[in-house]
Amino acid sequence: MKHLFLIFLFLLTYTPGFCAETPWELIRNEDGIKIYNRPKQGSDYNEYRGVAVVNAPMEVVIAVLTDVAANAEWVENVQEARMVKQINNYTSISYIAIDSPWPVANRDLVIKGIGFFDRKTSTYNIYVESLKDPVVPLRKGYVRIVETTNQWTLKFSPNSKDKTMIDYSWWVEPGGRLPVWLVQLFSKKQPYLTLQALRKMVKKKKYIEKAETSGLKKYLEGTK
Repeated sequence: MKHLFLIFLFLLTYTPGFCAETPWELIRNEDGIKIYNRPKQGSDYNEYRGVAVVNAPMEVVIAVLTDVAANAEWVENVQEARMVKQINNYTSISYIAIDSPWPVANRDLVIKGIGFFDRKTSTYNIYVESLKDPVVPLRKGYVRIVETTNQWTLKFSPNSKDKTMIDYSWWVEPGGRLPVWLVQLFSKKQPYLTLQALRKMVKKKKYIEKAETSGLKKYLEGTK
């Protein structure tokens, strides 16, 4: 009877989908960039995470990340990027086209991005998720991705005001009929190459000047 009661109690308190997340596993540590992966609950595809320090103040990094069109210059495999709609100062909808490595068909997606500064954690966060609604018409020759999320977390470096700690996580269901092993092969390279490229982008004069004139620098200095 005691065992039956414990089972009954478990069923009452059990919430489907509530379980501890699998710890991140370090799979690459090179050039000051650490790459992790772990299984994602309910998906055949792993999620990935990159951690690095960028030699630029936070406001310059934000200037790069919020330049949607420039994604095609540095984000790995991005062929085209454009803003579709600016909803408010924090939220926007964008279109991204991906030049997939052979023999995979090209992909595209429509995403909603939300960026904000969290005073409690002293971090700037960008949350991105794909939209299933056909805000942008389907494009011939492209497979539409409808399941993806990624997140950027920027934190002030305790060692220098001219450095920013970056935590970038990324997961995608690529759509179509692709072998899991093939998707994982390309996916695990993406965060490393993206963070490498970000280190170069923050050195560009236009982002340094934008950070100085946008008022963001003054705002962030007031949060420290």
